[in-house]
Amino acid sequence: MESIKFINDNNVSVKIPTNLTEVHQKLFHTRPNAEVKFRKLVEFLLRENIIDSTKNIIDCGAWIGDNAVPWSKNITGLVYAIDPSKENCNFIKKLKEMNGIENLKIFNFALSKANEILYSNGHINHCVYQSNTRTNVQKPPASIKEGSGDNFKHCTKSYFLDCLLKEKIIDNITFIHLDAEGFEYGILKGANNLIQQFNPVIKYEVQLNLKDRNGNLEYLNIVNYLKKMNYTSFIINEVDPWMNPQTRNIIAFYNYNATLEKKLQKFSFINDLHIIK
Repeated sequence: MESIKFINDNNVSVKIPTNLTEVHQKLFHTRPNAEVKFRKLVEFLLRENIIDSTKNIIDCGAWIGDNAVPWSKNITGLVYAIDPSKENCNFIKKLKEMNGIENLKIFNFALSKANEILYSNGHINHCVYQSNTRTNVQKPPASIKEGSGDNFKHCTKSYFLDCLLKEKIIDNITFIHLDAEGFEYGILKGANNLIQQFNPVIKYEVQLNLKDRNGNLEYLNIVNYLKKMNYTSFIINEVDPWMNPQTRNIIAFYNYNATLEKKLQKFSFINDLHIIK
């Protein structure tokens, strides 16, 4: 067993097993210094109570738990870690047990705009899914017929957030984190009631040049959708070396006003937050 310090997440330490596969070892060791500005922003928002540490966080596309596990150590509310890969979820479960974490709930399914089946030919631990309703506007994985689940390597169940809220599987949300490989807009459309009830801070990953089937930029579709619910969105100006140069994190705040603006001015990377008009 060894301990990795997340210096950009309030300096929390995470114990990990030493008998991990080489891939897991390399990946988890790199994560404390990945997306540094985003990590520092979440740390700041928690400290300023813009993200309420007594309430609950959704981490969709939880992957290897590099966000969910540190966040669970920084809040007293719950972290809902959601990922379609059983291997990823088992790894997060191992970290949860090793670190004695009690406020982390792990769900092995995907999120979408509806309760539907998703399919892919990619690697299950990190892949692009598609659905029969074509929720994902990204180019489908190789060998998949767009809009048809006739040819696939694996499939997974997906649910929409308003359904999970109605069934009391999730509740009291203060922050939604989405890294869903093209499903972000669909997931948010399936969370309309949740968003209007809790007004959480929302972060989603986008490709700035990705267009929908009508030729509209997908990230602006999301910005405008949230704007109708009184959200203001900011691009975080940060690109890690291994990321697509067009990939960005966008964070959206409900009822952005002078008080919130004044708070954000104290953030050390404020000049790297660019408002989207």
